[in-house]
Amino acid sequence: MPDADPRLDPGRWAAASFRPRGAPPAPAPRPRRGFWRRLGGCCGCCGCCRRGTEDWEPPPGEVPGHRPPQPLRPGQLAPRGLVVGSAADRVAHHTSEFACPRLVVRRGQPFRLRVLLPRPFDPADDGLCVELTLGPNPQVAKGTHVLIPLGESSATGWTAEEEELEEGAERPGGPALNLCLTAPPNAPIGRYRLSIKTRTGAGEYAAPFDDANDFFLLFNPWCPDDHVYMEKTSDLNEYVLNETGRIFYGTEDQIAERAWNYGQFDAGVLEACLYILDRRGMPHSARGDPVMVSRVVSAMVNSLDDNGVLVGNWTGDYAQGTNPSSWAGSVDILRSYHSAGAPVRYGQCWVFAGVMTTVLRCLGFPTRTVTNYNSAHDTDVSLTTDIYFDENMRPLERLNTDSVWNFHVWNDCWMKRPDLPDGYDGWQVVDATPQETSSGTGSCWSVPGGTGRRPGGRRGPVVRGLREGEAPPRGRGGSCWPALVLTGPCRWPGLFCCGPCSVTAVKNGEVFLKYDTPFVFAEVNSDKVYWQRQPNGAFAVVHVEEGAIGRRISTLGAGSGARLDITHQYKHPEGSEEERRAVSTATSHGSRPRTQGTPSLGEVTVTVGAGPAVAGAELELRAVARNDGVEPRTLRLRLSLCAVRYTGISGAPFRQEQHRRAVPPGQEETVTMTVAYAEYGPHVGDQDALKLTVAGAVEETGQVVAKELRVRLHAPELTLTLLAPAVVGEETPVQVVFQNPLPDTLSGATLRMEGAGISCPKALRLGSVGPGQTVRLRQAVVPLRPGRRRLVAALESPRLGPLHGTLQFDVAPAPAGAAGSTGSPPRRPRRARRRAPPPAGSTGG
Repeated sequence: MPDADPRLDPGRWAAASFRPRGAPPAPAPRPRRGFWRRLGGCCGCCGCCRRGTEDWEPPPGEVPGHRPPQPLRPGQLAPRGLVVGSAADRVAHHTSEFACPRLVVRRGQPFRLRVLLPRPFDPADDGLCVELTLGPNPQVAKGTHVLIPLGESSATGWTAEEEELEEGAERPGGPALNLCLTAPPNAPIGRYRLSIKTRTGAGEYAAPFDDANDFFLLFNPWCPDDHVYMEKTSDLNEYVLNETGRIFYGTEDQIAERAWNYGQFDAGVLEACLYILDRRGMPHSARGDPVMVSRVVSAMVNSLDDNGVLVGNWTGDYAQGTNPSSWAGSVDILRSYHSAGAPVRYGQCWVFAGVMTTVLRCLGFPTRTVTNYNSAHDTDVSLTTDIYFDENMRPLERLNTDSVWNFHVWNDCWMKRPDLPDGYDGWQVVDATPQETSSGTGSCWSVPGGTGRRPGGRRGPVVRGLREGEAPPRGRGGSCWPALVLTGPCRWPGLFCCGPCSVTAVKNGEVFLKYDTPFVFAEVNSDKVYWQRQPNGAFAVVHVEEGAIGRRISTLGAGSGARLDITHQYKHPEGSEEERRAVSTATSHGSRPRTQGTPSLGEVTVTVGAGPAVAGAELELRAVARNDGVEPRTLRLRLSLCAVRYTGISGAPFRQEQHRRAVPPGQEETVTMTVAYAEYGPHVGDQDALKLTVAGAVEETGQVVAKELRVRLHAPELTLTLLAPAVVGEETPVQVVFQNPLPDTLSGATLRMEGAGISCPKALRLGSVGPGQTVRLRQAVVPLRPGRRRLVAALESPRLGPLHGTLQFDVAPAPAGAAGSTGSPPRRPRRARRRAPPPAGSTGG
């Protein structure tokens, strides 16, 4: 049955409809329940959402939330003011760290509202109603205009109860009514406006809305009835409250880590996170569903579809913005996006994931940042990673559209999945890096708006947000576009988002469950299939690696502060019956059934390895062939060395060798390749590794062997030292030390610093740093909040991989009598202009 025309929804146009004074409202048709109404818990059909609140509704013509002051008649009860929340509420709701002047609370949990009155409240003769509005067009039927009579509940579950005070515990300030206000555990999140209506024998008085009484409502992972509830609440100290984390990168054999400042409680970050939902055009009534909110955030953190937060750039040319390696955290990115309203340049996967963690933790989702090593990018939904060779086992890069990223970073967020069968609650994958358009079926509210580029250079449709009440265009984009009305399900055409996808579904290969499970499964558990071109031009499978993809999946452990391997959460033990069954289940739903190659005898095996890999030093690579058979074997090997971006995109080989070795039974033969810095240095950029490809065949049996090795070049870390005690509001000097490990002069380096609750200086561009030179820099930071703080520093250079450093220190409160800090960056005093300092390298030792 088709959905009813949304234009027949009387609530949609209620604020603009003309109603003659004194005339009864015209009867309206009863529309079918739309998707967003079902999502918000409002029926929209029987009028139950208005029962008990009808006599408190605003008069015709008044726009809820924008009521002007009204004259006070004798006998009316006009509140003297409102006190929204208290310090105890902030502690109870785990929001005391928010550097926000307004109250921040979580749904499903009471908070205090103190109504200051000119006289004592008389329950027998007086009436009172708390009025809340959310969004620019609040409506009772959509749950965004909430009327809560004292002692009762609203249709959507909000309650306002009088707080019982102990005898003699009357608070100072004159007559007042102390209330406990509680949002239902499925209430839409966002910034609510608050006012009070009173009623006496002299009539009703509606107090005007005041911005100072606004409050923010967030998801509540401590509330058992909230869909983001996590039973092990001790883990929430990491997954919600931790403002600084570590993101892992590198290769599976050379795992590296970098600190990242999430800063979800810093000034301006919460407003920026809600602006992201507004910018997408997400209906306020739908913002109570964590599935839809997380999906919107994953789409909006990248800019491809809708001018979201970050522009992705994998070209190596960052002249028009900031090198992704130089970001130290999310705060500067989100503040810049919110203030300018334009996407920030540039980001790559760990930057997208870091910002995603900040936004989701800020909104109340338990969230962790996850790194997958040897992460596959499946471009044709075959659910395998395909690598093509010619007749001589030389890679055919033009056909190798699938790629294997050295590492890829995404997020897991914790929630229930009522839209899936039982058993798929818990961790859900969300990925903001724009790799492929979403394949999930869901509800959307988008309209076409142009084209944009994604990482592979391919183009796809771009969509912009559809504002509440806006009808989508018709006659373009096929039959899908009329379904983009807010009241019906549709696909997300051309939308670069991923998830939420159940980790349990990924583990079991159940790729038919939404959202985007096939793509995530291929990232962590696809088989690596090697194809060789035959004399007739066709391709045949000559080798299959079953355990090469999805290695050492890592996150920061809750409570331990150490790397936690969570591979077992994403896949069964490699090679086990359960793991093979999951792969079989997944590939049966792929775009191309796998054709197995001729099984080889498997007598000869090849392993690859490398010696110490230090940037600027000579590198030794090796391939070891072992013959486990009883007959001698002759092996022909081709070694090819090239630079590879962390996304798996390879450059042209700059070193190739061919070897023919006889391998006696039960013995090994080693082939060594030594590469000087002068040879590999010109090919390696700031995020590049070296890729050694070894392929060959056994002359006697025709057995094909193939292996790849990726080598990350180590660079020294930054050393940060606190030079004076840290006090809130006072400049604190910090020394940063690093050494250039290259035999060449380093130029064009940039230093950035960021920390939660710390005001940091702007990015500093360094001068030339000579070969092997040590540089010491002195920077001043200003702590904004007391307690333990962590400062993060990042230095990037076109010739050297990213350098990172962290400094943890305790901040003392401001001295008594000093101005308090709200967490906002202080305004620095003007200083006399002085001549530019000499190049940073000149201060080195």
